[in-house]
Amino acid sequence: VLATALLELININKWTAVGIPVAVVLICGYLWAVFDKDQRQFLIDYYWWVVDFLYNGGAYPAGNATVLTAGVSFLTTLIVWLIGRRFFCYPAVFAFVASFVLFKWLQGLDIVLAPGMAACGGLILLWAKSFQRKTATKSGKKLPENGIALYLLPVAALITLLSLVMVPRATAESWQNRQVYDLFERVNNYIADYTGFNRPRHSFTIAAYGFMPMGSRLGGPTELSDSEVMYVTTSRRMLLRGIVYNDYDGKLWRSTAQSPAIRFGDSKETLGNAFDSVRPALSEPYATDFKRYIEPLTVSVQPAIDSSSTVFTPYRGVTEVTSDKFLAVVPKFNAKGEIFSASDIRTGYNYKVKADYLIYDAGGFSELMNGLMALGLSDSPEQSTYIRSNYLGLPENIEQGVYDTVNDIRSGKTLSLVSVIKRDGSSKQELVTVWTPPEINNQYQMALAIKDYLSNNFHYTLSPVVPPEDADFVSYFLNHDRNGYCTYFASAMAVMARIAGIPSRYVEGYLMPGKAESESYYTVRGKNAHAWAELYFDGIGWIPFDATPTGQSNAGEVGGDTGEYFPFPTPTMPDTDIIGDIGTIDVGDRLTWEDIAQYMWLLPVALAAGLLLWVIAMMIRARTRVSPRRLERKYPDASRRCAFLYIECAKMLVYYNYPVKTGETLYAYAVRIDRWLRLRAGTFAEVAELMSKLSYSNYKPTEKDLRFMAAFRADLAKYTYNAVGPWFYLIHHVMGFKVKQGRRRER
Repeated sequence: VLATALLELININKWTAVGIPVAVVLICGYLWAVFDKDQRQFLIDYYWWVVDFLYNGGAYPAGNATVLTAGVSFLTTLIVWLIGRRFFCYPAVFAFVASFVLFKWLQGLDIVLAPGMAACGGLILLWAKSFQRKTATKSGKKLPENGIALYLLPVAALITLLSLVMVPRATAESWQNRQVYDLFERVNNYIADYTGFNRPRHSFTIAAYGFMPMGSRLGGPTELSDSEVMYVTTSRRMLLRGIVYNDYDGKLWRSTAQSPAIRFGDSKETLGNAFDSVRPALSEPYATDFKRYIEPLTVSVQPAIDSSSTVFTPYRGVTEVTSDKFLAVVPKFNAKGEIFSASDIRTGYNYKVKADYLIYDAGGFSELMNGLMALGLSDSPEQSTYIRSNYLGLPENIEQGVYDTVNDIRSGKTLSLVSVIKRDGSSKQELVTVWTPPEINNQYQMALAIKDYLSNNFHYTLSPVVPPEDADFVSYFLNHDRNGYCTYFASAMAVMARIAGIPSRYVEGYLMPGKAESESYYTVRGKNAHAWAELYFDGIGWIPFDATPTGQSNAGEVGGDTGEYFPFPTPTMPDTDIIGDIGTIDVGDRLTWEDIAQYMWLLPVALAAGLLLWVIAMMIRARTRVSPRRLERKYPDASRRCAFLYIECAKMLVYYNYPVKTGETLYAYAVRIDRWLRLRAGTFAEVAELMSKLSYSNYKPTEKDLRFMAAFRADLAKYTYNAVGPWFYLIHHVMGFKVKQGRRRER
C-alpha cells in the first residue's frame, strides 16, 4: 500500500525516469563510502541472499525476513505498476500476478506468498485509481480523490495484513504465525486431493540422521542422531517403511521405477498390488494356514518434528490412512508401496495406518513359505514383467568374488572367512570363522541363507573405513573390509539376492525401539532410522530381510540401527508413581495474553469472511427482490408492484445525478430523461404516463403494463451496469451505498 501511494505521487517522465536511478546510485555510493568493512560485508552478503531468494527460491535470510519481504513487495508493485500503467490494463496484470503467486504456491514455493500478496494489495488500489480516472474521463468531470478507491482500501489492507503475518521469522519453515501457515497448507492439501495438483515431494532419507556421511556415495564412518523424531503407538514392534529404491549403480541407490502418485481411495486394485493385499491367492488348507500369520494392526504416528511428506507404514497389507485433523495429511501412494502426503507432514499432523500385517518373523513361518514355494505360485504377466524389469538390475563393476560367494552358498560349500575388526586407529583384530550354509531347495531358503551368511560373518560398526572411490560399495564390503552398519548389510542383501535371481529392493525407514516406553507406546529417534532389503517371491509378494547383525551395537543404545534386537516386547503398564496425579493442573499452564495473541489473526479473517458473506447475501437479495414471484407475494396489488418498479428505476437515475427537481412534473422529468436515455423496452415517457394514470385515476394495471415496467427496469439496470461499471453498480445499487456518480452529458 505504501509503495502504491509513493508511486502515485511520482509523475513518470523523462526527468524522473533518469533522476530516480541516479539518486539511488548516489545514495548507495555515499553509504558505501561511510560504511566500515563489516558493514560493507553485510551489504554484500545481503545482496547475495536477495539473489538466492529471487532466482533460486532460497530460504529467507535469518533476521531479515520482514525487510526482504517489504523490498520484494515494493519491487513487484513497481514493475506491475509500470506495466499496468504504460502497456496493459490493471485487471489483466492483477490476474497474471495473482495466478503466478497461486501457481508457485501450489508448486511448494511458499516464500512467494508474503511479497506476492502484498503486491496484490497495492494492485487493488492501483486498479481502483485507474477505474476512477477512466470514469472521470467519460463523465467529463473530475472526481474527488476519495472515490471508489476508498471502498477497496479495507480489502487491500486485509491482504497486506495477511502478508505480514506470513513473513517468516528466519526461514521459510518458521512463519510469524503458525496457524496461518497450517491454514494455507491444508487449503493446498484440499486442492491437491481433488485436483491432482501435487507439490514437489520431499522424500524421507536416512541421510538426515547421519547414515550417508559422504553424501554422494554410500559408506564411511558416522555418528547417529539422538533427537526424537516421532511417537508411535501400536501393539507390535516392526519395521516402518518410508522410501523404496530399485536401482544400484555401485555407489548409491536410486529410484528409477516409473510410479505415478495415486489418490489413496481411487484404485483398490493398484493398492492391493502395491501392498500385496491380493497375494497370495490360495486354496485350502493353505489359505487358512496363511491367515494364521495375518494380524490386523493400527499404527498411530505423532510427528515430533517437521519432516518430509513420507507416511511411515507397515510393509504389507495397508488398507487405510487417516489423519486426526481434517486435510492435514492427504495420503497418496505409488506402485512401489510408498505412501506420502500432498504436503510435508509437520508437528501436530498425526495420522493412523491400518494394515493386515503379515508376521514374517514368527515361528513356523519358514515352514509355511516352503510349502507355498512348492506350489509354484505365479503372478500375472504384467506384474511379473514390472518386477523383473525394475528389481533385478546389477552394475558391471561388481567383483567376481561376490558372484562366487553366492554360488558357493547355493551349492552348500563350507566357507572359511577372515574378518578384520577395527577397534580404533592403532589396533585391529582378525577373526577367522567357518560357516556352512543350510540345505537350499527354493528361493526363500536361498534368501534365508544369504541373510544368515551376512548376519553371522560380518561385523557391525559405525566406524568402517571409507571404501575406495573407484570400488563397488558392496564388493568392497563383502570381499575386503567386512565391517559396516545397516546400509552396508541392506545393500549386500539386495545385491546378493539379485545375483541369485531373486528380485530385491533397498528400503529406508525406521526400526522401532526394542522396548515400548509404556503400553504400546514407542519414542522413535534419529538413531532408529534403518535400512533393509525386501525380496519378492512370485505369487506371494515382498518379504523383508534385515541382515544387520543383532546384539553387536557400538552405539550402546536399543533399537533402530544400533544392532540390538528385542522381538515381540511384552507391553508394560505405566508407573503411576512416576506419572503422578493427571488431574492436577500446573499454575504455569493457565491461559495467558500471549496464548490469546497468537489467535488474534482470526479476527481479520473472520471480518473478511463476514464481509464476503454479506456481499454474497446482498447480491442474492438484489437478484431475488425484483423477481416476479417475490413481487407478487409481497405486493398482491398490481398497482403497488408498478410503483415498486418505478422507484427502482428512479434510484438508478439518481446514479447519473438526475433526480426529480423540486416542483418538476413527472412529464417534464420524463422529457429531460429521454433526451439521453435510449432503451429497447421503451421510453421513460411511457413510464411517466402509466404512473400518472395510476396516481390520478382508478386505472388498474394489466399484465402487459407489468411486463413493460419489469422489462424497462431490467434494461435500465443493464444500461446502468455497463455505464458505471461493475464496482460502482455492486457498491451502490446492490449493497446500497448512496454516493453520486458523475453527471452524464445530455444528448
